[in-house]
Amino acid sequence: MVICYESAFEELARGYRRAGAEFLANITNDAWYGRTAGPYQHSAHLVMRAIETRMGIARAANDGISEFVDPLGHTYAETGLEQEAVVSGQARTSDVIPLYVRLGDWVGLLCVLATLGFAGRLGGAAFEAECLTGVGRCCGARRRRRRRTFTDLVALADDGRSKSARW
Repeated sequence: MVICYESAFEELARGYRRAGAEFLANITNDAWYGRTAGPYQHSAHLVMRAIETRMGIARAANDGISEFVDPLGHTYAETGLEQEAVVSGQARTSDVIPLYVRLGDWVGLLCVLATLGFAGRLGGAAFEAECLTGVGRCCGARRRRRRRTFTDLVALADDGRSKSARW
């Protein structure tokens, strides 16, 4: 059983399913949301929990949306906001235990790590190219001026410039 806003936390539903639960029940007081998007969002959390865990859910709300949700996320026997109603039915469920229940949020973690790895690799390559081409600053070092060669010195002398020319 998940009470009120606990339906927003996937690890609770996942833990119940892993422990052998065949369906979830959610009781809630949505009256404090009023006529806002809150009750609909609160109800949508349970759709996600049903899909993630592949189990049926029965939801009872005193002033919000009461409903049943099947393991594929389809709702049925749904009531409206601020409606007095009595709903009875059977919670449709499944005996399938998905990888998400068994292994947890490894896909999300893997995506974050891959993104950081690619960003670091691309960022490092851009930084390295910047250092090699002399564009910008790398490693906090100041940009070096090009060294003058002997032919540059001869050219300066031939132009009649003074010996105080910047080297």
